[in-house]
Amino acid sequence: MARKFPAAAWLSAIVLAQSVLGFLYLRKTAVFNAPDEPYHFAYVAFLSRRGHLPEASGQRLFSEAIQPPLYYLTALPLYRLTQRKALPDCVRALRAQNLLYAVLNVWLIFMLIRRLCGEKTALLGAAFAAFLPQYLFIGASVSNDPLANLLATAALYGGLGILERPDSSRHIVFEGLAIGLGLLAKLTTACCAAAAIFTYAWSGRRQTQKTLWRAAAVAVLGALAGGWPLWRNYRLYGDLAGEHAMFRESAMHWRELGFWSVKLFESFWGLFAWMASPLPRPAYVLLACATLAARRGIFSLGARSS
Repeated sequence: MARKFPAAAWLSAIVLAQSVLGFLYLRKTAVFNAPDEPYHFAYVAFLSRRGHLPEASGQRLFSEAIQPPLYYLTALPLYRLTQRKALPDCVRALRAQNLLYAVLNVWLIFMLIRRLCGEKTALLGAAFAAFLPQYLFIGASVSNDPLANLLATAALYGGLGILERPDSSRHIVFEGLAIGLGLLAKLTTACCAAAAIFTYAWSGRRQTQKTLWRAAAVAVLGALAGGWPLWRNYRLYGDLAGEHAMFRESAMHWRELGFWSVKLFESFWGLFAWMASPLPRPAYVLLACATLAARRGIFSLGARSS
């Protein structure tokens, strides 16, 4: 009888393979040849040199100054340790730190899916994330995305904990802090608030009297932890996201929507360098067919469950 390997062994193999591939990405990708990498690096360097956050002033180099500071603060100690080395070594050190975030996120994805669907599905989900070319590429670059992804997954994990144990103060605190720290890493993690609202609506069907209290507790914790970047952007640039400062030089016309929709699809699977090095065109055709098939399967599963 064939010996059955435990899920922990398979997960260890997945994250080990992800780490090796990610290391190859961070070594082989030319310095600053990842999207916005020089601007994220400049944010960390400015923070180290000046001791305060940069402001977007129309210079392309500081276009990422609208970003919340958490990632750049976590990168600061490693930058100061390696700043006297050659520039490629310093950049690769920061890339390695992000690779750690990406690996931790895959582990947390496994934990999240396992609680929902079991170990086999969780291993498939973890492997899909770990070996997605674009995830490997961005996870091995200087960017605030890997930390934001990790905190977003943590917020979803905390929301699941509230679903399972609506009266647990520990899960409420965890969820609020995860959302707040996510906002301190990147404002796109605000989408986790929508997931939290769904969580409250779902769990509140049987305990309506406690739903508002849980929602208020998470909202207050999230606002206390991560609301400051929104206020700073509004004070400096006139809007919460800082879009007026970031997109001062250009604006997308509606006629370009189709072009950028295609680029969005390509960049999910793999679009390297500065969106200038795509996968072979037949690969995207096959991936589009696989995506459509997966959507059909999800809709069929939903119809059966209802």
